[in-house]
Amino acid sequence: MKVFSVITNNKLKRLRYSKDEILFNDRLIVNLVKDNIEIYDSIARTMADKLIENNNNGLPTIFILPVGPRGQYRKFAEICNMESISCRNLITINMDEYLDKDNNLIPESRPLSFRRFMKENLLYDN
Repeated sequence: MKVFSVITNNKLKRLRYSKDEILFNDRLIVNLVKDNIEIYDSIARTMADKLIENNNNGLPTIFILPVGPRGQYRKFAEICNMESISCRNLITINMDEYLDKDNNLIPESRPLSFRRFMKENLLYDN
């Protein structure tokens, strides 16, 4: 049995599920991977496939991108470059960014700047 913690209604609950209950359910898709690299590759491939699908259907693609995990963004850019996938109709929204004490975006020179990270890893020039 595995124990998982979830928060509902501001109360911490501990839930016990067997491996089979987690892997073979009809409400949640679970993919087992061996390491972080495989996670990043899988996410990047999923993003690229969605972009291709939407491009083929003449639809824009909107990705709301969280600050973590982060390893998939450079891989996604590499896939787009290698496969000549058009990003013309791709809209990305960075979900997380830090503010300073005056509620202004932190400068991109700061180590925690997600905008800087995305410029270096998604919008990079190789």
